[in-house]
Amino acid sequence: MKARKITTLLCAAVMLAACEDVPENLQSRDSELNNTEQAELTLQKGDLDTIRSCLAADASKKYGTITVKHASAGTAAEMPVYKVEVGGGDYTVKELAQYLYGDKYDLEDQSKYDIRPWDFNGAEPQKNTDKYTPEIDYIPFAIYYQVDTCTPSEDDATRSVHIFSNGTCWGAQAGLYEYGNDYDAPWLGTVKAHYCPEYEDISAVSYRMYDGTEWPLADAVKFTEDFWNGELSKNDPQKFRYKVWRAEVIDLPTNDNYGYLFMMSCEDESGNRYDCDCYDNFALMDKRVYEGKRFFIAQNQWQLSLKKDEITRFDKAFSFKKTDTVSAGKELLTLGGAMTVLQNELAEFIDYDFETAELCYLVTCDKYPDKDYGGVLKYSPYYCTKFCETVIRPYWCFRTTNGFIDNWNTTENYYVDAVTGEMIHIKLGAE
Repeated sequence: MKARKITTLLCAAVMLAACEDVPENLQSRDSELNNTEQAELTLQKGDLDTIRSCLAADASKKYGTITVKHASAGTAAEMPVYKVEVGGGDYTVKELAQYLYGDKYDLEDQSKYDIRPWDFNGAEPQKNTDKYTPEIDYIPFAIYYQVDTCTPSEDDATRSVHIFSNGTCWGAQAGLYEYGNDYDAPWLGTVKAHYCPEYEDISAVSYRMYDGTEWPLADAVKFTEDFWNGELSKNDPQKFRYKVWRAEVIDLPTNDNYGYLFMMSCEDESGNRYDCDCYDNFALMDKRVYEGKRFFIAQNQWQLSLKKDEITRFDKAFSFKKTDTVSAGKELLTLGGAMTVLQNELAEFIDYDFETAELCYLVTCDKYPDKDYGGVLKYSPYYCTKFCETVIRPYWCFRTTNGFIDNWNTTENYYVDAVTGEMIHIKLGAE
């Protein structure tokens, strides 16, 4: 990283009319930074109306070697930093099972349900503790969670559904034995990613599914959003609206047909977006835990559909509700300000072509409880949702053009804290 001092410049109202000129000034390295490596770098900040008014102009500029194709900043009036309380709603596993399996299985048989604290391979879960032991290191469910499960058929245990007390829901309407290798197809390869419908017209897009049935993408998006908003959102303690952020078209390895993998995002009632495509990098998170720094708690949400009107598999992340306001969030980095941070931090001789740059909330751990592994502190996302002091903070989230879920070793996300200007880089699969 370059050793330059970074300060912030608040956008006054007079800057609104001149916002197209600001990126040009910020972009000029020679005029501002030519004399010394310790030169002061100014960053444009403003309220959300200012940020949105400058969004198109900022996205059209090239900041050094950095470009952005699509940009968004929600519809809210402000974006405060909040403390949040992790937990689920009142949705029951019987309700979800009825939606997924009610037309095929008798769900009145109580033997199909398992409602208890999670008991991993017969080991006693640790109740009401903030300590791990080495024996349960990285076993995600060994901490005391209420986990309600329904397995409608003894023929295939992969056809099941689970609801956790932290708001997590995951399961499958179909099973592994029905699809064989195609069940894991999303992690083998994709043909194309559609950023829908915010950045792309998908009205004429259609693909042939696993069973040969054509399924227009717009219809598939509506089907998916109806499930998330009509069913899974019932397990949130506050109101969220879910939508498909990206649809990846999967080339199935055993035939010439395709499937859809939907990456989900959500918004609160104020119009602020929440980033639901943030992944773990354990090495990076371990380092930040050890250094006592703030870090993200992974929250990614998706749905796989291999047949028309089928929820083949899905995974909804933990949920939460806002509690106390930490800061007002009325003045945040503009997109131009965030791109200037990247310009200052990243290598000058490498081109960075970002497909999207979005102002989103991310869930962070601002205070990590003492967790002792023989003197070594380590990161565990499930531990975080139980014991961390959790906060939602606004970040500019930048994703590389080829950042698909299956390209595990090439997906790179860059996050710029819209309050402080700190940049965090996460490369999936990086050690």
